[in-house]
Amino acid sequence: MKKSILKPILAFFMLSVSLTSCDRDDDTPAPVVEPAIFEYAEGGEPSMSTVTNPFANASTQTIFGNNGSTNVVEIKLNTLVVGVYEIGSLNTFKYTRPGQTSVWTAISGRITILEVNGNKISGTFNLTAGDSDLGINSVSGSFKRVTVNP
Repeated sequence: MKKSILKPILAFFMLSVSLTSCDRDDDTPAPVVEPAIFEYAEGGEPSMSTVTNPFANASTQTIFGNNGSTNVVEIKLNTLVVGVYEIGSLNTFKYTRPGQTSVWTAISGRITILEVNGNKISGTFNLTAGDSDLGINSVSGSFKRVTVNP
């Protein structure tokens, strides 16, 4: 009689354990990957334009704001670490208005790197004067979570 009672109880226990066990992967939510953002504006315009392909290159210490393969913004710094970088011989900023070939080269202003998190970089730029035949007097903007390639 004991054997006949134990078998259903043991079967029920085995079934309930197998139905309630879970895989550890079910408990871990998928990481949220936020996209890179690179925004800029000419002459203090309130609305910002964006680029489609921002990236940075660690070996050349350069941050690029590209639309596809077309370079819109090129920021060359003496290093890619948190800090404030004044335009000068070691730090340069070039802007090419989409659809144009003439390059606006900043002669004053600053780039600020606010955060370096792993291989992502974030910061702002405010260039107050430059040289070109485009009639641009300033360029400002920001970049967030831009991937730094080796």
